[in-house]
Amino acid sequence: MKIEIKSKESVYITINGTVYYIDDSTGEQIVEKWDEESNNQKKQVITELLIDIFDRINIDTPSNFSSILEYVYEDVCATADEEDWHDEDVAIAFRRWIENNNQ
Repeated sequence: MKIEIKSKESVYITINGTVYYIDDSTGEQIVEKWDEESNNQKKQVITELLIDIFDRINIDTPSNFSSILEYVYEDVCATADEEDWHDEDVAIAFRRWIENNNQ
């Protein structure tokens, strides 16, 4: 069992290859689960899409890429359609990261 506490209101718990996500940060009491392998594939696609964004705006991959990736991944998981998410969801999540870190 692996437990990743993300905040006082959200946690990822991995048991036997299944990831459970529990989040009450917005008061919505979100509980989701998915196969760990699909989790890894989704994170890889998001990585590629973020790098593509950096290429399009002509910047090198930032030194804090792993924290950006984690933020964007969690945002996409929390806000985008679970099965039908796409590159615009990643772009929106990246914009949210910029807005949250620019204050």
